[in-house]
Amino acid sequence: MRIHYAISLSVLTAVLTASCEHDSYDTGEGQYSRLHTDYVTIKVRDNYVQSITTDEDKVLSLGSDMKIDVEPKDTTLRWLLYYNGTRRDEPQANNNNNGNIEIVGSNPMFLLKPIDRSEVITMKTDPVTVTSVWMASNGKYLNLRLGLKTGNSDEQAKHTVALIRNGVSGDVVYYTLYHDQADIPQYYTQEYTFTVEAPEQKEIDLTINTYNGVFHKTFTVRE
Repeated sequence: MRIHYAISLSVLTAVLTASCEHDSYDTGEGQYSRLHTDYVTIKVRDNYVQSITTDEDKVLSLGSDMKIDVEPKDTTLRWLLYYNGTRRDEPQANNNNNGNIEIVGSNPMFLLKPIDRSEVITMKTDPVTVTSVWMASNGKYLNLRLGLKTGNSDEQAKHTVALIRNGVSGDVVYYTLYHDQADIPQYYTQEYTFTVEAPEQKEIDLTINTYNGVFHKTFTVRE
């Protein structure tokens, strides 16, 4: 069984803790700002970016080749991307193509691949903090912003996070969050954003154990 992800909180950088919109959103100095922030899907082949698409299905274009050192070399990434693009008052801002963009910064979203419950020997549901869970605007991804407790501990200790598929009933797929605290002290909370590709089913039934009890909600997948 392979669990995604084992997270060392002492090494990875947390996703920004600014307020989180459930769609793409813009920041900056008023309507003439060129600074945008979007959740995006990045297709990578042989370590080179092939495409960048926002959760609103807007295609972002780069002025030159962009190489990303990642394994495997052919993969899909999910990022919260900060970039300079067209101003919102410009006519092309409403088109699917945003023109050439300039990347300002990014934060990773950890792409989870559901694991069948039958593959899990010991199910772990140590509590987390749920900040937000939402479907991407285009309905292609379910995003989870979660807080994991940490503190001074052995640097080798890591949280393990995964999404377990408990089964399917009709058009509904049932997921439970797997979380192993790994005896890490729980002194403060650090936030991460996880994401999972929408399944073939029309609805996602999600259960997460939290410090305030069980989080349980159903999400509709757009076709």
